[in-house]
Amino acid sequence: MQKIQFSKMHGAGNDFIVLTEKEFSTVQSIEQVQFLCHRRLGVGSDGIIILGPHDALDFKMRFINPDGSEGMFCGNGSRCAVAKAYELGWMGKTGEFEAVDGPHKAIYHGPEDIEVQMIDIQEIQSRLRGYFVQTGAPHYVEVVQDLAAVDVEQVGRAVRYDLRFAPEGTNANFIEFHQGNLRIRTYERGVEKETLACGTGITAAAISYHHQLMSEDVQLDYLVIARGGKVRITARLDDEGIYRNVMMRGPVKEVFQATIDIPEKPFDILSDIPKIQD
Repeated sequence: MQKIQFSKMHGAGNDFIVLTEKEFSTVQSIEQVQFLCHRRLGVGSDGIIILGPHDALDFKMRFINPDGSEGMFCGNGSRCAVAKAYELGWMGKTGEFEAVDGPHKAIYHGPEDIEVQMIDIQEIQSRLRGYFVQTGAPHYVEVVQDLAAVDVEQVGRAVRYDLRFAPEGTNANFIEFHQGNLRIRTYERGVEKETLACGTGITAAAISYHHQLMSEDVQLDYLVIARGGKVRITARLDDEGIYRNVMMRGPVKEVFQATIDIPEKPFDILSDIPKIQD
């Protein structure tokens, strides 16, 4: 039995276990990751964020999916990482960190108000009934008339595993424009269910919607409302058709800090437990 110290944090309802590399070194198997992320038997989360030192930047971050696979860039998770890095004294009110998709600038506006620069968006493809865009992770975005009526679990899963997105698959987002803002629901790959928010999905939604409008306004500014909170996306479309200076700003909350004992083989008795997620 190994003991691990962690922080439980969320960005707009997208929740994470946040650890330093030293703390995460105790975790030795995919099964232990699944145990930590399990909402009945472990801590419960949409994934694990790992912070470590960097030679040139303030810090680096990794994201691990609840199924134990190595994740791509996580937008809301990165904002949690920035809040934790500031708390640890690893960065000041402005900084830069390395993620799987490259360096990202960050602004600490306050303990619960974090802004992160996303990658430039160069290509938006028409796919199925919507658009496909890479925002650090692959996202399909579809505009719908009645967001509340969408069966996100069923429809999102079908899109996620559609052969036209093979072999990696995609996250699936459904959006509607409502009273001047965008509303969104997301089925997340790796979590394999609907989550309360997804930062890279929120970014993809704002970019895709602006692209669909074919607006002459090159400055993008949307408040995107997910089930777990509100996130603002700003960007500028340049003369080459590239969205640059893409910024994501929204709430972050540290729920608690704690320690937990991690069994060497958490699922010996019920080997199918990792599949049972609420």
